[in-house]
Amino acid sequence: MKFRKFISISLITASTLLLVGTTGNNNVSANANHHKRVHKVVNKKNKMHKQSKKRAFKPVINKWYKGTPKRVHGTWYYNGRDTKAYITYDNYKSSGNYMYKDDDDNLYEKEPAEGVKNIEYRYLGGYTYQFRGVQYELNDQHQMVSKHQYYPYKLKIYSDKLHFYLGHGIQDYVRKADFNMRDVNKK
Repeated sequence: MKFRKFISISLITASTLLLVGTTGNNNVSANANHHKRVHKVVNKKNKMHKQSKKRAFKPVINKWYKGTPKRVHGTWYYNGRDTKAYITYDNYKSSGNYMYKDDDDNLYEKEPAEGVKNIEYRYLGGYTYQFRGVQYELNDQHQMVSKHQYYPYKLKIYSDKLHFYLGHGIQDYVRKADFNMRDVNKK
């Protein structure tokens, strides 16, 4: 009988020492927490990756969307030999015109903008989009005056250029102008 008590007491004492030893050993608990943190970070990255895939916008062919595609936002330039032009796109309108050359200092200036407002677009496939909207021009007070004409046109959008399907001879616009322009802010 005395022997059984001694064995049970020694087992309890040994398990208590083992428990105290593991809680006193920070490396064991740190490794366990490290494992949890690593998996939490990995799972969070996977979740974010899955969400970013969901947000990737691909237009449906022949469905009309309000505004302009983000790929065209910003200013584009036509670098023709005799003619220079610009076009700027933002969320719901485009504006542009030819560039006027000042022969005194050999700099180009933007002529007053005309464009299309309330733009809608649809994807036709093969990087080609159709745009439509109401034409406008700027008056002397730089206010938009609607021409009340509906204006449809097609545009092929590449990463480095825009190709217009228009009859006025200007076709390809690029992001960078190869001519010198007057800085309007310095006037």
